[in-house]
Amino acid sequence: MLRIALALHLLEYYFSGGSSKEGFNTISEETLSKAFEVCRYYRSSFELVQEKTGGGDSMSSILLKIWDAAATRPEGVTQGMFIAPLSP
Repeated sequence: MLRIALALHLLEYYFSGGSSKEGFNTISEETLSKAFEVCRYYRSSFELVQEKTGGGDSMSSILLKIWDAAATRPEGVTQGMFIAPLSP
């Protein structure tokens, strides 16, 4: 996160026409907040890719499979498609 915050800070400093040393040495709270949001986006994207490519049995993995099947099947989905494979 700190690297992203530094990159955002440098971009903001450059495009604001920064010439004062004071503004260069301090990263604002707003910039840190933006960096945090960027990190949250990349983390959620990573988790989505991990769920799609992994064969996990976690609740989020199962719900993602149901959502994917409902979105890609024109005929829809039924309970039997998902309950039968999960039964012991």
